[in-house]
Amino acid sequence: MIVTGKIFRIVLFITAAALFACATASHRDQLMMDGIHNIDGYTFDPSSTVESRIAEIPAATLKEVMREDNRSDYLPYMPTADERKMFAYYYEKLPVANKRVMKESLVRIYFIKNYAGAGMADFVLSKDHKVYTVLYANAELFSRWISEWLTYRENSMFKQGAGDARVEIDCGTKYSALMYMLLHETSHLVDYVEPVTPFVESKFADAQGLSRKNTPFVERVWDGYAVLAGKFGITENRDLHAYGIALPAIDASKIRAFYGKLFQTPVVSGYSASNWAEDFADSVTFYHLTQVLKQPYTVTIFENGKPVSVYKPMESPIVQRRWKIIEGMR
Repeated sequence: MIVTGKIFRIVLFITAAALFACATASHRDQLMMDGIHNIDGYTFDPSSTVESRIAEIPAATLKEVMREDNRSDYLPYMPTADERKMFAYYYEKLPVANKRVMKESLVRIYFIKNYAGAGMADFVLSKDHKVYTVLYANAELFSRWISEWLTYRENSMFKQGAGDARVEIDCGTKYSALMYMLLHETSHLVDYVEPVTPFVESKFADAQGLSRKNTPFVERVWDGYAVLAGKFGITENRDLHAYGIALPAIDASKIRAFYGKLFQTPVVSGYSASNWAEDFADSVTFYHLTQVLKQPYTVTIFENGKPVSVYKPMESPIVQRRWKIIEGMR
């Protein structure tokens, strides 16, 4: 009887594993046929400079990006010589892990005019299950200051009304918004290639057959991909929508209360409260900005034009507890 039970459990495990493998293969096959996520659709020389991988976005790819964002006004953009120099200069200042993953996996960099967000990291698959990456970026980043852009990013998540609260971000004036995009989006690239969170997005987890088990970075902070640990008492994050891609769902009058709760957690920004992937990308971004590039990171809440709360998230001991994970990225 005991032997029979063991055999049954073994057969059940093997059957479940086989079904899981079939489902994973099916997801991979579908993605690799869409014209975007198959490495065979790209030429890639890992010995080339990262800057040389900037290219004009193909029409079919641009069309798909517009479909995803429900937009019709995106246009290809090729940076000027001066903008390419800025890109190359900022690239050299990125974290070691980010530069390594870019060098080894990043097949294309596409700049888009009129893009809704700062940028987007995406993955590309190969038949041998190796992960490559693609980076999409807003052409406007070259001409906007980092503090200006981050202030816009945070406020875009809230419905504004007369006299309502607003957020102001100070990250200095040394760098343009391109630095923010490079730090944030290339941290997603790292997360695709060398997972720090359980997965960056569901379709990637399905295609790669990821286990979805918690990792040290998300433990005790996230109960699920977009579910903050219940002990924090924060559910507003499920309604956070940035950049106008979806209409904001939270009244700006709730800004003060939301950030007051948020900055008692290890999460360092409103935007990064969206899900654990954004949490990781912003954690790297603000760690590197403050600890390596020596720039400020101050969040000020205004109501009726007057400052009512000031936060310096990177000075929080509970934020600093996760620094050892970021510092260990090499």
